[in-house]
Order: sequence, then structure tokens, then C-alpha cells
Amino acid sequence: MKRKSTLSKGLSLLLALLLLTGSLLLLTACQNGADGLSAYEIAVQNGFEGSEAEWLASLKGQDGKDGENGEDGKDGKDGNGSGSSSDTVRDINEALLASVSIYCRFDQKSSSPILGSASSGTSYSAGSGVIYKLDREAGDAYIITNYHVVYGSKNSLNGPISDDIRVYLYGMFFDGTSNMENTGIAAEYIGGSMTYDIAVLKITDSDVLRNSDAKQVKPADSNAVTAGMAALAIGNPEGSGTSITSGIVSVESEYISMLAVDDVTPITLRVIRIDTAVNSGNSGGGLFNADGELIGIVNAKTKKEGVENIGYAIPSNVAVYVADNLIDYCDGKENTQMQKCLVGITVTTTGSRAVYDEESGSITLYDTVTIMEVTETSIAQGVLKAGDILTKLTLDGKEYEIRRQHELTDAVLNARVGSTISLTVLRDGEEVTFTGSFSEADLSAVA
Repeated sequence: MKRKSTLSKGLSLLLALLLLTGSLLLLTACQNGADGLSAYEIAVQNGFEGSEAEWLASLKGQDGKDGENGEDGKDGKDGNGSGSSSDTVRDINEALLASVSIYCRFDQKSSSPILGSASSGTSYSAGSGVIYKLDREAGDAYIITNYHVVYGSKNSLNGPISDDIRVYLYGMFFDGTSNMENTGIAAEYIGGSMTYDIAVLKITDSDVLRNSDAKQVKPADSNAVTAGMAALAIGNPEGSGTSITSGIVSVESEYISMLAVDDVTPITLRVIRIDTAVNSGNSGGGLFNADGELIGIVNAKTKKEGVENIGYAIPSNVAVYVADNLIDYCDGKENTQMQKCLVGITVTTTGSRAVYDEESGSITLYDTVTIMEVTETSIAQGVLKAGDILTKLTLDGKEYEIRRQHELTDAVLNARVGSTISLTVLRDGEEVTFTGSFSEADLSAVA
């Protein structure tokens, strides 16, 4: 289920270099970013008038009367008690409370081929993440971030994944890498996928989390993302602390190719393209819509002379599906790799079109998703055929309409051993439905 990237080799290299820059940096060299906006500045952009103190006071609400002239509902009707605060600002604040900064320490070894000597040192990476699942009473949480945020290098003494990961909630003070163990919340690496550039961290029994106002993120359906909609990135640019940048979705879904963080493995990622400002340290942070819902995980940008404002985010559906897989197959186990159920078909897009809805004003893209090949010994062998056009997938009773190629490949990420699957195809103008179930033989580890 692969699709070729339309990016040039040169651009792919630039993406790879940026990814590596974002994954391993010395925090002592970081500068404070100038692109980040505070929540108050975002509120002003969205129409709030008044000082920062007045904005903070407005968040507390007044008497529930939201009048047209702002005076006790004199000319309007009763409101929801939010005073002059907009719903947008409230949603952004909740997204802030679901966002975290991440710092990782790596003990490195190096050798000199000339002198024949070996040395060791310490390096750090800065990134971002979102709180995916939260049990505040227990002080527990799962964090989604990028795999490359927690990956050091093959020269790390304790393996390429950091064994000292610290998480900072929004509002927590970070005063330098030398004090990470005293100020950050310790997080455990549960598992990750270099192929999907997603990793899951776990916080357990944290008093800081237990006594915080942290929230868990609200994922949106990234299949509903459209070009032109608001795209707000919350992250930790240059390791300087949490900030917000705003922009729009430029392309709702496309494919990019690059070298993975190991600088060896070629990978192809499906991403949302944005013009929102993102920089090193934003990696792993959330991309949100105007309602404060997660639509993606920021992971890369294009850095090339003459190219501006091209950033990328892994769609929220992919991030969440991969995270659920890692939690199911890795948490509490020695395994740290994603385990994917394989249907055993290779598909391609043989046609596409845009459909405009006059009533809603929305545009929906449709692909003709066609089977190219069926793998021998797979659950689809002998039932599905090359040339079949896929229209619908049902997995464990949940139905997915296959409007685009990626909706099929994404949905299958939810399959587990024992899951039942039904695929409906058009064959010679007639509908044919295949039903099967996944066994251990259909399971494959994904790097």
C-alpha cells in the first residue's frame, strides 16, 4: 500500500537534514525564538481588545450574561458565563494544557581514527509532545511525540533511544539541562516507529501531574482536514519553551520521502502541509484546528533558499492509530516495536476527482483505489484480485468508507490479532465482499 512521492531527491535530502537537526541539538546553542505567540497574542489576533491583564480576567467569566454591548446582557441574551472570552481562546488554552516540552539526555561515545583514542560526552535534544491519555488522579499519562525526538545516534552508550527523558507541562519552568532531573517529570519510552516517526512515552505516579491542570488532547478526524483551514502549532521551538504559531493548511494530504533519523533508512511519510511557522524543537508537538482539536503532529519543514513557509505534520489519525498500537503491543512488554497486521494487497490510485458541496461549501477529494497485487499466503489470497476497486472497509464492526487511498492504509493500523475484516470491492461493475480475520501469521514488526 505504497504511493510514490512527487518530491525531488534534493528536496528529500533537505527534509532529512532538517529532521536530524531537530532531533539532536545542544541546548546551550539555542536562541529564544521570535516566531512564537503567547495565548494572549493569539486572542488579540482573534479580535480581543484590551490589555493582557484584562484578557486574563475575562477568562474567569462574569455573571453568565453575554450582551451585545457587554453590559450584563442588556441588549443580548444570557450567555454561558464566559464573559468576553471567545470560544477560540478557551479552546487554545485547553490545547496549551495538553501540550508538553520534552528534553532528552544522551551519553555519547566517540573515537579518533588518527589518535586511536576514545572519549565520551553528553548531548541533549529538545522537542515537544501532546498528552494523549491522562489519569490525573493516578498521576499517569501517555505522551505522543516524534520518534526522532527521543532518538540519539548509534554512538549513544545506552542505545539510540534516550534513557533519561523529561517532560515539562505548560507553565513549568525549565532552567537548563543540568537540572533536568530536578525540574522535569521523568517519562518512560514505551515504544516507537521510525517508519511512522511516532513514539509513545509514559508518565507514572507523578505528583506534579496529579496536582496540575493538565488536560488530554482532543483528536480530530484528520480525514476531515481541508486546505485553507486554521493550523495552530504548539511546541518548544529551539528548546526555548512552549509557544504558539498560526497559519493554515496548505495541502490536506501528500507524501514526502526522506532519510529516517538513523541517516540510513529511506522512509515515505504521509503528511499535512502547512504554512505555520515551525522550527527545531517543534518536532512532536501538536497541530491544532481553530477548535483546539489535534489534527496532526509536527515533524518536519523544508529548508531551502527561495522556499518559505513549508512545514509538515503527521495526520492525527495516523499518530493516534500508531500510538494505540504501541500501547497495546509494547506497554509492559519487552517489545518496543509497532506490530502491524497485513492484509496482503498492494494498491494504487488510478483516478481522482474533487467534489464541491454547494450547501456546505466544502470540497471532498475522491480516489479510485485499485488493487495491483495480492500476496501469496495472505488472508486476501484467492478472494481479492488485481483490478478490484476498493470501496469500503469494516474492521471489528466499524465501517470506513474508502474515499482515498490513505483511508484504507490508515484504518488497517487499527487491526489486531483476532480482528475481523471485511473489504467491499467493485469487480466488473458488481460488488464483492471479502471477510476474514487476522492471526499471528499476519502480524509483522514495523521498525
